[in-house]
Amino acid sequence: MVQTRSEGDFGALWIPNATGNYLLTAQWEGNSTLHWMNATVNLSLTPDSAGNVFSVESNSTISGFNYTFATQTLSFNTNGTSSTTGYAHVCIPKTLVTDIQTVKVNIDGKPVTFTSESQDDVWVISCVYTQSQHAFTLQIPLMQVLSPATTPWITIVVVIAILIALVATAVVIRRRRRTAATVAAILKQNRPLN
Repeated sequence: MVQTRSEGDFGALWIPNATGNYLLTAQWEGNSTLHWMNATVNLSLTPDSAGNVFSVESNSTISGFNYTFATQTLSFNTNGTSSTTGYAHVCIPKTLVTDIQTVKVNIDGKPVTFTSESQDDVWVISCVYTQSQHAFTLQIPLMQVLSPATTPWITIVVVIAILIALVATAVVIRRRRRTAATVAAILKQNRPLN
């Protein structure tokens, strides 16, 4: 239960304690001048292995919400009453995307335009579509996620490669010194006496 402001709007903060699918409903019982109203949205949340959480909110039913790290793809399906207007608001952590315009959004395999908004630590991507059954995919550019903050294994691989290069260089220098010493010793033994 929340109290509306004088303009009739209201706000409430709710933080889900687990990932998954939620159905959120807000309703107003009405009064003598305005009739009752309600609104229902579908909310899905999914994490990645680094602890980032993605979310999608829609007036369509959401299913199959998934983030695939290997391909940097966020995907989900929507289903709504045919020929009505649907919307989807997708939140992507800013740690994964520095330039939101590099993200590609497809509905049923076809590119679509979207609007975006920066909010705190996430980008909100919004799409409007004609409802029915749809498959959404959002492609995050691979170069966006290759940073030590999001993939610490890259730093480890670089450090190991540098160490291997240093060891290989040291071995080559040592072998050249031994070879030079051996050649000098042979030349000294075979030098004719005057």
